[in-house]
Amino acid sequence: MSARAVRLAAAVAVLLLAPPAARAYERSTSGNGAAFYWQERTVGYQINPRRAASAPSCADTSQYADTAAMEAVRAAFRTWTGAVQDCTDLQLVDQGTTDVVTAGYDPRASRNENLVVFRAGWCSDVAPSTDACWNAGSCANTYDCFEDAQPADRATIAITTVTHDANSGRIYDADIEFADWDGQSGPLSSTAGATQPPYGWYFTCTPTAQSPCTLYDQSGCTYVDLQSNATHEIGHFIGLAHPCNLGDSDCNPRTSPYRAVVMFPAASLGDVSKRTLTADDRAGLCAIYPRGGATWTSPVKAAGRGGCASAGGAGELASALLALAALARRGRRR
Repeated sequence: MSARAVRLAAAVAVLLLAPPAARAYERSTSGNGAAFYWQERTVGYQINPRRAASAPSCADTSQYADTAAMEAVRAAFRTWTGAVQDCTDLQLVDQGTTDVVTAGYDPRASRNENLVVFRAGWCSDVAPSTDACWNAGSCANTYDCFEDAQPADRATIAITTVTHDANSGRIYDADIEFADWDGQSGPLSSTAGATQPPYGWYFTCTPTAQSPCTLYDQSGCTYVDLQSNATHEIGHFIGLAHPCNLGDSDCNPRTSPYRAVVMFPAASLGDVSKRTLTADDRAGLCAIYPRGGATWTSPVKAAGRGGCASAGGAGELASALLALAALARRGRRR
């Protein structure tokens, strides 16, 4: 089964039924209505450090054994664990680096990495339009690029593929792909509605928010904060969904009651605040993986806001692709 069986260009959100009431966090569910969860409380991940190009702030090695980009991703994983949150004993363990670029799950393999990979620019720039990979949904794995079958796909900052049991919701594999910069030079836009960067997204790793970048390869500025966006993706990695769908009345990036949470499907360029969990993000984490308690595995039915698209029927593995897209500076969609 292809791990790229379904692509969601829009945000994926589901409404979970059950305790407690009046919360912002939501759980991702399968097409059969089962909520996602890891059976294990210790889950490993591996980062492929290869990048076609890097903002100077993310290439910095002065404070870390590796680059600031690697540390930003590791810090994002730690944010969701018992090392930082005392209400959970979930551990997300750094298992080192890898040269693997293939996202997805192979049930025949002796081992599958939970992969973090930086894709070099857009697939439409490197994969011929006649290549069979477009129909197969495999161009990203073939060319190590970020798939943009439609122009709107260039609004996507990152995507997380979660392979799960369609009936129980148990997660078997999760892979995060960032739509990274391909190394070409040019201007960056902060104009409202400009959501299709020509050479991939320009990730930055500044310690605090700086003035907005206006050029690829610019230093001393902030554009798309890598750690904040990695923290959001790792929420999907552990089974959380967006609390609302952009376009719904409660999901306006300027007025939504959910706009401060990490899992909100909109962010602003230069925003570094989503490196830290809010009470709602923490509540979701600790409801599913409570310290000393049983993992919350009860199957649920999606209702109201649309379920996660998935492939596979009863008794099969399925893959849900949870997209992080972008809006303009005053609220970029995830």
